[in-house]
Amino acid sequence: MNPLNIRKKTPMPSMSFTPQVRLAARICIVGGAGFFILAIAALTVPELAPGNPPVTWLQVLFAVLHLCQIAGIAAIGFTGAVGRAGMVGLWLAAGGAATFAVAELMVLISMPGSETAFGLGSLLTIVGLSIAGGSVLHQRTWDGPGRFLPLALGAYNLVLVLVLSTASAQLGIVALALNAVLWTLLGWSLSETRSTVPLRGGLA
Repeated sequence: MNPLNIRKKTPMPSMSFTPQVRLAARICIVGGAGFFILAIAALTVPELAPGNPPVTWLQVLFAVLHLCQIAGIAAIGFTGAVGRAGMVGLWLAAGGAATFAVAELMVLISMPGSETAFGLGSLLTIVGLSIAGGSVLHQRTWDGPGRFLPLALGAYNLVLVLVLSTASAQLGIVALALNAVLWTLLGWSLSETRSTVPLRGGLA
Protein backbone atom coordinates (compact mmCIF):
# COMPACT_ATOMS: atom_id res chain seq x y z
CA MET A 1 0.00 0.00 0.00
CA ASN A 2 1.28 3.43 -0.97
CA PRO A 3 0.30 6.01 1.72
CA LEU A 4 1.29 8.95 -0.46
CA ASN A 5 -0.70 7.59 -3.40
CA ILE A 6 2.28 8.11 -5.71
CA ARG A 7 1.94 6.38 -9.05
CA LYS A 8 4.93 4.42 -10.15
CA LYS A 9 6.10 5.18 -13.67
CA THR A 10 6.05 2.24 -16.01
CA PRO A 11 9.45 1.95 -17.68
CA MET A 12 9.27 2.45 -21.41
CA PRO A 13 11.08 0.00 -23.69
CA SER A 14 14.26 1.13 -25.40
CA MET A 15 15.21 0.23 -28.94
CA SER A 16 16.22 -3.35 -29.54
CA PHE A 17 19.22 -4.00 -31.79
CA THR A 18 19.23 -7.76 -32.22
CA PRO A 19 21.29 -9.68 -34.80
CA GLN A 20 18.08 -9.90 -36.87
CA VAL A 21 17.80 -6.11 -36.90
CA ARG A 22 21.39 -5.72 -38.01
CA LEU A 23 20.99 -8.36 -40.73
CA ALA A 24 17.88 -6.65 -42.09
CA ALA A 25 19.66 -3.29 -41.93
CA ARG A 26 22.61 -4.62 -43.92
CA ILE A 27 20.27 -6.02 -46.54
CA CYS A 28 18.83 -2.50 -46.79
CA ILE A 29 22.36 -1.17 -47.33
CA VAL A 30 22.81 -3.63 -50.19
CA GLY A 31 19.56 -2.44 -51.76
CA GLY A 32 20.43 1.23 -51.45
CA ALA A 33 23.98 0.75 -52.72
CA GLY A 34 22.70 -1.35 -55.62
CA PHE A 35 20.25 1.34 -56.72
CA PHE A 36 22.97 4.00 -56.42
CA ILE A 37 25.42 2.02 -58.58
CA LEU A 38 22.74 1.43 -61.22
CA ALA A 39 21.81 5.12 -61.21
CA ILE A 40 25.43 6.13 -61.78
CA ALA A 41 25.71 3.52 -64.52
CA ALA A 42 22.57 4.92 -66.18
CA LEU A 43 24.25 8.34 -66.43
CA THR A 44 27.06 6.84 -68.51
CA VAL A 45 25.26 4.00 -70.32
CA PRO A 46 22.21 5.37 -72.18
CA GLU A 47 20.71 1.89 -72.62
CA LEU A 48 20.19 1.65 -68.85
CA ALA A 49 18.39 4.99 -68.52
CA PRO A 50 14.62 5.14 -67.89
CA GLY A 51 12.54 5.38 -71.05
CA ASN A 52 14.57 2.85 -73.01
CA PRO A 53 13.22 -0.61 -73.89
CA PRO A 54 13.22 -2.73 -70.71
CA VAL A 55 15.95 -5.29 -70.15
CA THR A 56 14.81 -8.46 -68.40
CA TRP A 57 17.79 -8.95 -66.10
CA LEU A 58 17.76 -5.30 -65.13
CA GLN A 59 14.07 -5.27 -64.23
CA VAL A 60 14.48 -8.43 -62.15
CA LEU A 61 17.43 -6.80 -60.35
CA PHE A 62 15.34 -3.69 -59.67
CA ALA A 63 12.61 -5.89 -58.16
CA VAL A 64 15.12 -7.65 -55.89
CA LEU A 65 16.56 -4.33 -54.72
CA HIS A 66 13.07 -3.09 -53.80
CA LEU A 67 12.68 -6.21 -51.66
CA CYS A 68 15.89 -5.16 -49.90
CA GLN A 69 14.10 -1.93 -48.97
CA ILE A 70 11.42 -4.02 -47.24
CA ALA A 71 14.18 -5.42 -45.03
CA GLY A 72 15.11 -1.89 -43.97
CA ILE A 73 11.49 -1.09 -43.19
CA ALA A 74 11.19 -4.29 -41.18
CA ALA A 75 14.36 -3.40 -39.26
CA ILE A 76 12.72 -0.19 -38.03
CA GLY A 77 9.77 -2.18 -36.71
CA PHE A 78 11.96 -4.80 -35.06
CA THR A 79 13.76 -2.13 -33.01
CA GLY A 80 10.54 -0.96 -31.35
CA ALA A 81 11.20 2.63 -32.44
CA VAL A 82 7.58 3.25 -33.49
CA GLY A 83 4.18 3.15 -31.79
CA ARG A 84 1.02 1.46 -33.06
CA ALA A 85 0.29 4.04 -35.74
CA GLY A 86 3.94 3.88 -36.75
CA MET A 87 3.64 0.13 -37.26
CA VAL A 88 0.70 0.75 -39.58
CA GLY A 89 2.91 3.20 -41.46
CA LEU A 90 5.65 0.59 -41.77
CA TRP A 91 3.19 -1.94 -43.18
CA LEU A 92 2.04 0.64 -45.74
CA ALA A 93 5.64 1.44 -46.68
CA ALA A 94 6.47 -2.26 -47.02
CA GLY A 95 3.43 -2.62 -49.25
CA GLY A 96 4.74 0.27 -51.32
CA ALA A 97 8.15 -1.36 -51.78
CA ALA A 98 6.48 -4.66 -52.69
CA THR A 99 4.30 -2.84 -55.21
CA PHE A 100 7.41 -1.25 -56.72
CA ALA A 101 8.93 -4.73 -57.08
CA VAL A 102 5.84 -5.97 -58.91
CA ALA A 103 5.80 -2.84 -61.08
CA GLU A 104 9.40 -3.42 -62.16
CA LEU A 105 8.40 -6.85 -63.49
CA MET A 106 5.19 -5.52 -65.04
CA VAL A 107 7.30 -3.23 -67.23
CA LEU A 108 8.23 -6.35 -69.17
CA ILE A 109 4.55 -7.13 -69.83
CA SER A 110 2.39 -4.02 -69.64
CA MET A 111 3.73 -0.48 -69.58
CA PRO A 112 0.35 1.16 -68.69
CA GLY A 113 -0.17 -1.36 -65.91
CA SER A 114 3.31 -0.77 -64.55
CA GLU A 115 2.74 3.01 -64.45
CA THR A 116 -0.37 2.46 -62.33
CA ALA A 117 1.59 0.16 -60.02
CA PHE A 118 4.43 2.67 -59.69
CA GLY A 119 1.91 5.36 -58.76
CA LEU A 120 0.35 3.16 -56.10
CA GLY A 121 3.77 2.19 -54.77
CA SER A 122 4.77 5.83 -54.49
CA LEU A 123 1.58 6.72 -52.61
CA LEU A 124 2.00 3.87 -50.12
CA THR A 125 5.67 4.69 -49.59
CA ILE A 126 5.10 8.41 -49.05
CA VAL A 127 2.20 7.95 -46.64
CA GLY A 128 3.69 4.96 -44.84
CA LEU A 129 7.16 6.39 -44.23
CA SER A 130 5.74 9.77 -43.24
CA ILE A 131 3.55 8.14 -40.58
CA ALA A 132 6.37 5.88 -39.39
CA GLY A 133 8.87 8.74 -39.41
CA GLY A 134 6.58 10.92 -37.32
CA SER A 135 6.11 8.05 -34.88
CA VAL A 136 9.87 7.57 -34.55
CA LEU A 137 10.31 11.21 -33.58
CA HIS A 138 7.37 11.05 -31.15
CA GLN A 139 8.61 7.91 -29.41
CA ARG A 140 12.10 9.37 -28.82
CA THR A 141 13.73 6.00 -28.36
CA TRP A 142 16.01 6.35 -31.40
CA ASP A 143 19.03 8.49 -30.66
CA GLY A 144 21.21 10.25 -33.21
CA PRO A 145 20.58 11.84 -36.62
CA GLY A 146 19.45 8.53 -38.10
CA ARG A 147 16.06 8.98 -36.44
CA PHE A 148 15.17 11.60 -39.05
CA LEU A 149 15.73 9.25 -42.00
CA PRO A 150 12.31 7.51 -42.13
CA LEU A 151 10.50 10.87 -42.24
CA ALA A 152 13.08 12.25 -44.69
CA LEU A 153 12.49 9.29 -46.99
CA GLY A 154 8.74 9.83 -46.86
CA ALA A 155 9.11 13.52 -47.75
CA TYR A 156 11.78 12.91 -50.37
CA ASN A 157 9.69 10.32 -52.20
CA LEU A 158 7.08 13.02 -52.76
CA VAL A 159 9.79 15.23 -54.26
CA LEU A 160 11.01 12.25 -56.29
CA VAL A 161 7.58 11.75 -57.86
CA LEU A 162 7.47 15.42 -58.88
CA VAL A 163 10.98 15.32 -60.33
CA LEU A 164 10.39 12.12 -62.30
CA SER A 165 7.15 13.48 -63.76
CA THR A 166 8.40 16.94 -64.73
CA ALA A 167 12.20 17.00 -65.04
CA SER A 168 14.61 15.65 -67.64
CA ALA A 169 15.70 12.03 -67.67
CA GLN A 170 19.17 12.87 -66.36
CA LEU A 171 17.81 14.92 -63.47
CA GLY A 172 15.43 12.07 -62.70
CA ILE A 173 18.37 9.67 -62.50
CA VAL A 174 20.18 12.01 -60.11
CA ALA A 175 17.04 12.18 -57.95
CA LEU A 176 16.87 8.37 -57.90
CA ALA A 177 20.54 8.24 -56.87
CA LEU A 178 19.85 10.56 -53.93
CA ASN A 179 16.92 8.36 -52.90
CA ALA A 180 19.29 5.39 -52.95
CA VAL A 181 21.70 7.29 -50.71
CA LEU A 182 18.94 7.86 -48.14
CA TRP A 183 18.05 4.15 -48.11
CA THR A 184 21.73 3.27 -47.69
CA LEU A 185 22.06 5.70 -44.79
CA LEU A 186 18.93 4.23 -43.18
CA GLY A 187 20.43 0.75 -43.26
CA TRP A 188 23.78 2.04 -42.04
CA SER A 189 22.18 3.89 -39.14
CA LEU A 190 20.19 0.85 -38.02
CA SER A 191 23.22 -1.41 -38.25
CA GLU A 192 25.46 0.90 -36.21
CA THR A 193 23.17 2.51 -33.61
CA ARG A 194 23.18 1.21 -30.06
CA SER A 195 20.28 1.13 -27.62
CA THR A 196 19.63 4.19 -25.49
CA VAL A 197 17.39 4.93 -22.53
CA PRO A 198 14.20 6.48 -23.94
CA LEU A 199 13.32 10.03 -23.03
CA ARG A 200 9.64 9.52 -23.54
CA GLY A 201 7.25 6.85 -24.71
CA GLY A 202 3.77 6.79 -26.13
CA LEU A 203 1.68 5.85 -29.09
CA ALA A 204 2.09 7.82 -32.28
